[in-house]
Amino acid sequence: MLANGRISSAPAAFASKAGQRIRLWLINAAADTAFRVGVPGVRMRVTHTDGFPATAQNEVDAVLLGMGERIDAIITIPGQGVPVLAVAEGKDGYAQVPVHAGANRAGTTNDSAVEELKLARVATVADSPPLPASR
Repeated sequence: MLANGRISSAPAAFASKAGQRIRLWLINAAADTAFRVGVPGVRMRVTHTDGFPATAQNEVDAVLLGMGERIDAIITIPGQGVPVLAVAEGKDGYAQVPVHAGANRAGTTNDSAVEELKLARVATVADSPPLPASR
C-alpha cells in the first residue's frame, strides 16, 4: 500500500507549522480495496467529493473511500506532527504521510493511531447531499 508512491515503513514526510491549514487531495487508486482515511485526533472539513463542491462542508473524523473515489478535505495542523493515514478496510496494512509541525518530528504512525482510525466514525462520498438539479 502506497501513499505518494512510498510504503508505510519509508514514508515521504512533509513539513508544516502548528495552526497551518492544509488541503488534502485524497484519491483511492486501488482496484479492489476501500480505505478509511483520516488524521487521528484531527477533524477534516470535506470540501469536494469526486471533483464537485460538497453542498454541506462537514467536519469528519475520517472518510471511507471506495475504488476510484476522490475527496478534498482541509485540516489544521495541531501543535505536534500528525500522520495522514489510509487504512485498508477488511485487510491488514495501511499507508501514511507524516506531517511534521515545525521542528517537532513526531507524526509517524504507531499501532494505536491505526486502531484509533479504525474505530473513527466515517463519512462516505454518498453522505454528501447532491447538488440541486439545474433548470
